[in-house]
Amino acid sequence: MREAHPEKLQEGNQTGIVGNPKDLRERVILATQCVSQYKFTIPMVLDGMDGRVNRDYDAAPVRVTVVDIDGKVAFYAGRGPADFRIPPVEQTLKKLIAHQGRLPPAPPLQWGQAVNGLRCGIRFDPPTLVLGQEAAVTVAFQNTSDTPIALRYEPREALRQIVVRNDNGQTLKLEMRDTERQAGPNRGMPRPNRAPAVTEIRPGQSFEAEILAKVTAASDAAVTGTRSFAAVLHWVIDKDMRAEADSVRPRPLWTGKTASGTCILTVSSPQPARPKD
Repeated sequence: MREAHPEKLQEGNQTGIVGNPKDLRERVILATQCVSQYKFTIPMVLDGMDGRVNRDYDAAPVRVTVVDIDGKVAFYAGRGPADFRIPPVEQTLKKLIAHQGRLPPAPPLQWGQAVNGLRCGIRFDPPTLVLGQEAAVTVAFQNTSDTPIALRYEPREALRQIVVRNDNGQTLKLEMRDTERQAGPNRGMPRPNRAPAVTEIRPGQSFEAEILAKVTAASDAAVTGTRSFAAVLHWVIDKDMRAEADSVRPRPLWTGKTASGTCILTVSSPQPARPKD
């Protein structure tokens, strides 16, 4: 697409192009040089001089889009560099590979009963997994009242409030994959702790968030073979949590205790590695 730093294309460079390319022929020359220099093996797509594809995908400054075998968008990331995250891209690609290039339908959300005008739901994708594997955990909140609700939400806190156990008393632990990084001079360093975000949900509307988490055994008893587990999100916001957010919010924060429906997981122990010849 359009050159980000055309001033670096000065007289004497090996492409022979100075500044922004003036037509598609010059853009092809620059793209060819890029492919050759960085040894790209995937197809390169050129935007027209009108920049239509850039506008349609809202790509600047960087954005990751995964397209399935039928040309449908399977994953559309937020705008980079702050939302340039590889784990959800990797998860989408693995899912496409496992299903002949097409995304399977997402498992349904399991909703609970509304409390103080708010109900919550949960789903795991995939619902069948191996210990140590990562799953996309979706938590959802719906406003069933006739007034807006201010919801305090933080991903790690949400994972802590999800209980996964089976009838034998075995429990599973969800470890959030640390993907939030900051751009700039300290790029690659974890972001400093921030106050949990507060989201306003209008009457009849929903808020959903996806968390990539590694599923491991939490209890002393090892999980062997294949077992069925029940996962429930117990959402609790007490007065102390509310006071923290109310200091910067004009609208009172939702407080209460509610739970999602039950999400059934089928979990298997990892297969032992085969000895090398």
